[in-house]
Amino acid sequence: SPNTDPNTGIGQLIDTDERNVAVTVTADNRTIHLATEADIRLALVFTTGGTCVGRADGKNPEIEVPEAGTYIVKIYTATRDASKKITVK
Repeated sequence: SPNTDPNTGIGQLIDTDERNVAVTVTADNRTIHLATEADIRLALVFTTGGTCVGRADGKNPEIEVPEAGTYIVKIYTATRDASKKITVK
């Protein structure tokens, strides 16, 4: 399946990387919350169909999505980038 290809980063935990940059992703009430000590240079939220529905940056950004569903969050910091699939209720 293209959504589980190890090169996409989808489904990988992004809580801590080898450079000790922690990013925690949570969601509730159509809002995705990103918490980190590092500056997020860019966070993008995509539908599973590939449409970008939100973007943010900074320390602890929140991104509102149009409806409940499954999304892919792509996060870029100064030292790394990562992806996570998340369900918003």
